[in-house]
Amino acid sequence: RAKAQIEAYKKDISFGYFFLIAVSIVMIAIVVYFSVGGSRAVTKPTRELKKLLKRAGQGDFTKTANYDSKDELGEVIRSYNEMASEVNELLKTVQKSAKSVDESNLRLQQASEQTTAAAIHISNDANDLTKSTERSTEQLILNTAAIQEIFTGIEYIDAKILFIESIMKD
Repeated sequence: RAKAQIEAYKKDISFGYFFLIAVSIVMIAIVVYFSVGGSRAVTKPTRELKKLLKRAGQGDFTKTANYDSKDELGEVIRSYNEMASEVNELLKTVQKSAKSVDESNLRLQQASEQTTAAAIHISNDANDLTKSTERSTEQLILNTAAIQEIFTGIEYIDAKILFIESIMKD
């Protein structure tokens, strides 16, 4: 009977070892499963964020991350999404401002060209007016000389008439 009890204990001990090993293997499998799942839960959004940061480094802020969690990584990704959105809006504003500056510069250049053309036209008109005034002055001098000559002729005629009158009275 002692041998049978020892044999039963050995079987119980063997079963205990087998059961312990089986439970240990199941526990290890569960731990590995959750470790892989947990690792993927962190690795996937981290890789996505890394890709987005590379794109942002190249100036592309149009994409955002799709990770909605309340942990620290979720906070970082939400912050990145907000930053990307704000930078994207800022870039749009800068582009609109640059376009507005270009349009204003073009209008200013056109106005400058029109002003230059008007100044040249005014200068040409002033030159024409100056030449016309000079011609008028020359003609006025000639007319003054002609009037002086006529006046001298009238004085001469007047003197002759007076002379003839005095001879006729005598």
